[in-house]
Amino acid sequence: MEGKMDRSSGVWKFFSQDSREIEFSFLLKNKALENIKIVSRVGDNLNIPRLAFGESKGSIPFKLLHFKYKKPLIPEIKTSPAASYDFLFPEPIIISNHTINDSVRKLLFMKYMGESNLSLATPLAITNFINQLALQYQEENRDIYDPSDPSMILNHEFNIKPLIICNSKFLLSIAVQKYVYTGSAHGLEATQFINVNLKNGKDYSLSELLQINNSWIVGSLLQLIKQKIKEKYGLSAEQPLTNAGFFTDEIGLPVEFYLTPSGIGFFYNVYEIAPYAMGPIHVFLQWNELKMLMGENLWVLPNEFYENSFGN
Repeated sequence: MEGKMDRSSGVWKFFSQDSREIEFSFLLKNKALENIKIVSRVGDNLNIPRLAFGESKGSIPFKLLHFKYKKPLIPEIKTSPAASYDFLFPEPIIISNHTINDSVRKLLFMKYMGESNLSLATPLAITNFINQLALQYQEENRDIYDPSDPSMILNHEFNIKPLIICNSKFLLSIAVQKYVYTGSAHGLEATQFINVNLKNGKDYSLSELLQINNSWIVGSLLQLIKQKIKEKYGLSAEQPLTNAGFFTDEIGLPVEFYLTPSGIGFFYNVYEIAPYAMGPIHVFLQWNELKMLMGENLWVLPNEFYENSFGN
């Protein structure tokens, strides 16, 4: 597909599955698409879909911004190693409640790059952040670069992308997935999450959701998590987690978690409870399982979110 778009119109050319060349054009007015035209080069009459931008109840719209740069270590050397940066950022589109919009944007900024550039427009903020990373890369590696040593690995990577897990029933859950390679044996992956109440813009904490100040609840929850891990790795109830390669048999609650209409996911990044080769450890618990554990203490999320979650 190829084409162009400005703030009020757009036109794209693409090919259908049966290789017909098709042109799609439109005008954008008052958040709605008008004057839509879909034309086939062979003169076919094509159906025009009904399209419009808007907010569905309990969700927030986004536009995806892409930033891709390659910064050489020594610009004046043609064969210089370089650092590559590839960022995908989900920019909240202005909605009627600016407080929600600003809160989601700030929470995403914190996961991507901290709040030092929060006052800037997103494209400028991310570009500045990448330039700062590139400057640091050059300052740390310029003096050790030896073009005669082919074993020296100074090509670096820094990639960030989002994964929207839930955006409905007034709850937003997004994974921010990072990959960094700085010349070692392998790159390092890490995932962080935001879980936002779209009624007030507040980021949920695990302690607020599961009342982890209650030692009995914490102990019971950890036993349930360990049970799920043992089932996944083929361990019996009596066998320790170390038999499957974990660092220890005793684990704590992870920092990272996400929410869906079906339940809550607990996410241990690499090296938290197991070696790199085992990858991140993920445990998902259905709301029904937590309801059995916590009873009425579970009802923290908006009521709409629990609709039909527990059956009859």
